[in-house]
Amino acid sequence: MTLTQSTVSDGVGYADRLPFAWTQGEIPEGLALDRMNEAALRVFDALSAVEEVVREPTDDPAYLVQEIGRLERKIDLLISLMGTVIGGGEKIPDARAVTVHATGIEWHDEDDPPPVGQTGTVLVYPHPATPLALRLPARVVLSTRQEDRFWIGAEFVELEPNVRDALHRHVFRHHRRQVARAKDGD
Repeated sequence: MTLTQSTVSDGVGYADRLPFAWTQGEIPEGLALDRMNEAALRVFDALSAVEEVVREPTDDPAYLVQEIGRLERKIDLLISLMGTVIGGGEKIPDARAVTVHATGIEWHDEDDPPPVGQTGTVLVYPHPATPLALRLPARVVLSTRQEDRFWIGAEFVELEPNVRDALHRHVFRHHRRQVARAKDGD
């Protein structure tokens, strides 16, 4: 399924202001694609550790196993963050309004938009508390002018099933929170 104006607005997604960049380029293949998928999965694991709601402690052995797993994910997150700091990090792009979907991402651009069919990499920092970037291969499927800017939609491509599942969970979790906040605001 590709993103179009109708499917973008009909699908589950969440709108946010996040550091984001589009980089034109070929879709990675082979080992480079495997590494991109593995890195994305590590980011999603770290995000779930940061965003996870902790249950009340119990004596149930299943609770202890779950708690150990949660702590391991947080330790992995700390190791990743230390690697970023020690490695000098990278310049985080400016935040902009984006809508993240399980199948792709939308953004507005005031400059030259990428043409439909262009491939590249989406770089997005999905959580303000972590300097961990998602790099996902994508193809531009929508580029249309709206007033004084362009509306661009890119479909994620070549994601492994476990990465796609993690992306679905991430989007659903954020969408559910936005709906709850909207209800609380009424």
